Amino acid sequence: MKYLIICSNRMKPPVMPIGVIYVATYLKKKGIDVKLVDMCFMDNYIEETMKEIEEFKPDLIGIGIRNIDNVVFKQSEFFVPEIQDIVTEIKNRTDTPIVLGGAGFSIFPKELLELLGLNYGIVGEGEKSTYQLCQYMQGKEKLENIAGLVYRNEDGVLKSNLICNMDSEELEDIPFPDYSLIDIDKYYYEGGVFSIQTKRGCALGCIYCTYPVIEGKNFRLRNKKSVVDEMEEIIKKTKLNYFYFVDSIVNVPFSHIEDICDEIVERKLDLNWFGYISPLGFTEERLQKMVRSGMDGAWFSVDTCSNTMLKSMHKGYDAEDINKALDICKKNNIRYNLVLLLGGPGETEETLNETFDFLEQCNPNLVIIMYGLRVYPGTDIYDITLKRGIVDKEQNLLNPVFYVSEEVENNIVDIIRNRTEGHNNWHFTPAEWNRKEKIKNTLVEKSVQKYYQKGVRGPFWAVVDKIQNKEV
Repeated sequence: MKYLIICSNRMKPPVMPIGVIYVATYLKKKGIDVKLVDMCFMDNYIEETMKEIEEFKPDLIGIGIRNIDNVVFKQSEFFVPEIQDIVTEIKNRTDTPIVLGGAGFSIFPKELLELLGLNYGIVGEGEKSTYQLCQYMQGKEKLENIAGLVYRNEDGVLKSNLICNMDSEELEDIPFPDYSLIDIDKYYYEGGVFSIQTKRGCALGCIYCTYPVIEGKNFRLRNKKSVVDEMEEIIKKTKLNYFYFVDSIVNVPFSHIEDICDEIVERKLDLNWFGYISPLGFTEERLQKMVRSGMDGAWFSVDTCSNTMLKSMHKGYDAEDINKALDICKKNNIRYNLVLLLGGPGETEETLNETFDFLEQCNPNLVIIMYGLRVYPGTDIYDITLKRGIVDKEQNLLNPVFYVSEEVENNIVDIIRNRTEGHNNWHFTPAEWNRKEKIKNTLVEKSVQKYYQKGVRGPFWAVVDKIQNKEV
């Protein structure tokens, strides 16, 4: 059985396609002949991909869809047309069946199968289900037994099987991702980080988040030894040592990240890591453990600093919790940065100013400001917009739809622009760039690429932080 899997993500800076690598590695362990084709760095992605297909002659083709769009309001980039192009070309030039998967597909399974005219897709985790589909192609399995499979029955009607994600014990049986399947040096050179996953699922309740939709509403934890074994193996094999924990939030559950940090310190590994952090349960002892293990600055994904909006966004903590966490960082001389998502339900000019007043007082090293919530099926913001008549049940949300509070939808950009004036370390993406903002952001992007080429590592905004603080 020959399986070719296509990584369709072409966003830059590049992010290692950890999902498709997990699937490919799992299938290899099961004896499937696997080839991974990565479109990320291809100039002519259609012809280059078709050449790989024609040479490999697979029995089944998988397409991993990580992103539907770039999730940036007013500057939305829609990636589905590129996927349409490659699917059309495959269908025109081969009879090989195609299966879709990935995070983006899991949010819009039936919409994408209908749009692309395909028969198979896998929602949620793909390792076991893809292997079962390979077995089906060889007459050894039944479609109705494959967890998370969406498929057409004999009448052409799309059917959906129940999702059955692996538990923590099963996650330990998955082999470490085989990074030789991709050009890891290019990802690291242009993206600055090496992706790693410590758990799956998310038990938090942010109203816009798709993690619970894709991976389930419970945390399923990898064993600390397994996580650090993988990191140590990567360092030994590749000499690359800056890691990005791709978990939804890295420091929840608290004990899990503490155990991993302790294990890193015990082994005396020389590495740095980055991940999004919650102020929930943040203590000085936990911060010190994270710093000793190589944490490179504290990135708090808080969305807002207004108590009214923190409650509206279902964050599970208040502004005082944020302030306490930042004070701990200040006391320990650790860089702290905030990531905001403004304009949620109940946002007003008053709540926006509460957030900016908070920023003025806490003076973070860097602030990333976005506005407008992407509406995805299965999320609380979908239910809210449905009740308010902003979207309807029959609406295809594959084409990006964003929500901004009715109270500020006409002046939110002006408010943000006015309050960020004079703060060079506060970055936001407005509806329209003025010349000054465009030059500033273009220079930032060029500077980061220059520093990556010089060997500086870290995610894009961490490098911006270091540039602005003249640390590189």
